Amino acid sequence: MPINQPLLLLAIGAVLFGSGGLLVAFIDLSSSAIAFYRMAVAALVFALLMRMRNESFAINGFALLFAGLSGVFLAIDLILWHESIKTIGPGIATTLNSLQVFFMAAFGLLLYQEKPSMRLLVALVLCFLGVVLLCGIEIQQTDQGFYGVMVGVLSAVAFAVSMLFLKTVALHQKRSLYNTVFYASMMGASFIAVYGALSFDDFRIPNVSTLLLVVCYGAIIHVMGWFLMAKSIPQLPLALVGMVMCLEPVVAFVADVALLQKHIAAIQYVGAVLVILSIVMHSLKKR
Repeated sequence: MPINQPLLLLAIGAVLFGSGGLLVAFIDLSSSAIAFYRMAVAALVFALLMRMRNESFAINGFALLFAGLSGVFLAIDLILWHESIKTIGPGIATTLNSLQVFFMAAFGLLLYQEKPSMRLLVALVLCFLGVVLLCGIEIQQTDQGFYGVMVGVLSAVAFAVSMLFLKTVALHQKRSLYNTVFYASMMGASFIAVYGALSFDDFRIPNVSTLLLVVCYGAIIHVMGWFLMAKSIPQLPLALVGMVMCLEPVVAFVADVALLQKHIAAIQYVGAVLVILSIVMHSLKKR
């Protein structure tokens, strides 16, 4: 049986993104510092790739504006997601971050007057019930549980806004995807640098092991993950893309429980399944 290469590449990308949350849990830096190095390393790698491909760094004003805005909101997403990971663990934090698909649907309704289908409404109900079951105990049992859940949900909002601006770039960009993600990564890293300076955050890397982790996080998780997704998504049906991307929260959840010994109550497992099921349901568009 022949291997579906685009499907395999997308699955690897989703697994990489899912394992990124586990990596964050081991990096001994602040949430914003980790986000800065992820985007700075990514910008450097994308710049090197562009030089190797002899691609131009030229970009028109509108494309630069929207790529920059996409990068800024991706930076906000990463800071909030990292904060959620450090508070409630990568499993629940990544599951909450995956709610961005519903915020994207909300933007479609508000900005493009896209009518919500019955499938979407049912998925939203399942998602709400799942989040309540998944996060209710966390909020009650953990001092910072509510904070971790809130920043996790807000990270999904920021990610959805970032994707909205990234989609807008395509209307103005005449260069390759490398050009877009280079400027998005560079602007995101610049935004975090300013934020870190204003908040007196410490971006110093304490040891070699931390340096290796942040380089791995930026070069492998960010660059390789995005490259695999960008290469495979155009060749696959959107419904299949949505389902495969559900591997991200599944991998993060399993890693959190198996490797970090995160205690998850039975009712939280039910909640996680409902949230992931709702994402799959939303992804299954009518043919």
